[in-house]
Amino acid sequence: MNKLLGAFALVPFLSACVSYSGGNAMVETSAICDTSGLETQYKNMKVQSNRSRGVLTERDRDDVEVETQSIQRRLNDYDAEIDAQYRSVTNSCKAYSRCMEMNEYKEARCRSSLARWESSEREFTNLSRDLREIEAQIENLRTVSRRSGRHRPRVNSCENGELCY
Repeated sequence: MNKLLGAFALVPFLSACVSYSGGNAMVETSAICDTSGLETQYKNMKVQSNRSRGVLTERDRDDVEVETQSIQRRLNDYDAEIDAQYRSVTNSCKAYSRCMEMNEYKEARCRSSLARWESSEREFTNLSRDLREIEAQIENLRTVSRRSGRHRPRVNSCENGELCY
């Protein structure tokens, strides 16, 4: 489960900033923001979050309910953050692209816009780390639950019909 996300963590800044000197302005603007890789990462992070949610419901004991609810809330917050950060990256990319177009592709005039775009990309990429932390919490909860379950005495019927442990 973590292997999939680990691969995404190694690929920061999946959207590309491409500059073609002397090209058509419309081609230039569309080439600056290529978020197809970012969209793939976004979708995979959402799938992984849903898988984590499914694993979270596979618990053996009711006494871990409080921890389960806490992690569930953290996953809900994570999903909201994924959506917000994805919008932030795509919007800041569009703003940078528009700035470049309006300033005849003189990058010096769009440094602050570029900085916002790069910052939002880093924040989005860091979300994969957050999900790995949540997954570690889930695995810890499952491990504690299984370990605690082994220490519970088993009640069986003995040959004489009495309960034995």
